[in-house]
Amino acid sequence: MTEIKDIIKEYKDIKLIDKIYMKLRWRLCPFNTIEEKTPKKGTILDLGCGYGMLANLLCLKSKQRKVIGMDLSSKRINTAKKSERKNKNLKFIEADITKYKLQKFDAIVMTDFLHHLKYEDQEDLISKLYEKLNKNGKLIILDIDKSIKLKHAFTVLLDRSLNYGEQVYYRTKYDMVSMLEKNKFKVIKTIRADKYLPMPDIIFIATRN
Repeated sequence: MTEIKDIIKEYKDIKLIDKIYMKLRWRLCPFNTIEEKTPKKGTILDLGCGYGMLANLLCLKSKQRKVIGMDLSSKRINTAKKSERKNKNLKFIEADITKYKLQKFDAIVMTDFLHHLKYEDQEDLISKLYEKLNKNGKLIILDIDKSIKLKHAFTVLLDRSLNYGEQVYYRTKYDMVSMLEKNKFKVIKTIRADKYLPMPDIIFIATRN
């Protein structure tokens, strides 16, 4: 199993505060489980990639993956780009996917990203992502199940403290599945990923038919 020290080695000259954040994020997010569910080869989009930890993990675990990390935050993308030098199959872009022209992907991954969008914007994005996938392409989403009450309450506090009080828009597991199916995805698996973790994480795996 890959550890955070293996990921941090990929970055050049990152700030101490960023290292601390990355170590905390690694402990709170089941990155290794997500990597295991991601196709071992093909072109993969890490949407809302943040500092690029998952994108780096995907490349480290398979040289047959070409990974693009995309985020709207210039600060996070600038940090993520400090890891590009070691891997020709890794690229980071500061962009909005709804306005940026990209090729189709074999897989799209989102970790703790969707709930930062309003509900109607989530629907619009999921619809657009269907069109961005190749036939039989995978959509893998890690997000919060708000029906798990105690862990959900902790997550709201954590999210708002880390994002300066920003409103968040969580769904229940069943609401998420319904939204995916409404937008033509076939949901093939849901995985509870919150064992030993304080947040009610669920991994949703869906395919484009």
